[in-house]
Amino acid sequence: MDQQATTSASSVWNCPRLLDQNAIQFYHTDMKSVSKTFRLSPGTARALSDLVAWGRATSQAALVEDLVQREALRMRLLQEEERMDQAWREASQDPLFVRDMAAVEADFGPLDAEVWNRS
Repeated sequence: MDQQATTSASSVWNCPRLLDQNAIQFYHTDMKSVSKTFRLSPGTARALSDLVAWGRATSQAALVEDLVQREALRMRLLQEEERMDQAWREASQDPLFVRDMAAVEADFGPLDAEVWNRS
């Protein structure tokens, strides 16, 4: 038999959050929400109930809200990381940037060595 879970979720893009392993802090029952119905496997539905029973969230809707927020943040961070990687790849091909970075490394090399030798 299929299990269903109904959740209320605000836009995941309106509430940026840090990854937090503690109880949910940003779910409010008076917030504007949209009702969604999902079909879950019996094991996932059981896990959802268990996580709420263990105090991970105040309700199944709050838990789903938190998990979606976390995944959206994770995806934004991955996209930003890829954007930065691409920027560094492009910069590493720019002779002026490479020369400037070499000059910075030469200027700060003695200071870096001093700090690292203290550790």
